Amino acid sequence: MIEVAALFEQQRGITVKVVAGKADALIRQATEKKEGDILVLGAEHAMDLAENDAVISKSSRRTIGYRRSALLVQKGNPKSIAGLGDLTQRA
Repeated sequence: MIEVAALFEQQRGITVKVVAGKADALIRQATEKKEGDILVLGAEHAMDLAENDAVISKSSRRTIGYRRSALLVQKGNPKSIAGLGDLTQRA
């Protein structure tokens, strides 16, 4: 996010202040201070909360990315885990 803000500042000549934190704290801060132009939260359910609290409007809401899950295995993958189904198999 910092890199994106810096690039935006460079391209547009507009100063950007990035405030990071947990979703509930950011929503509360936006509600209380009535400041900010963009609210980026890491989960759709957090955006739902912001929308329900009228911090954002449904028409302005955009999805800019998705969080992907990953399976981490031991070096060399000795148990040959290829997917979630492999985790439900008895050894």
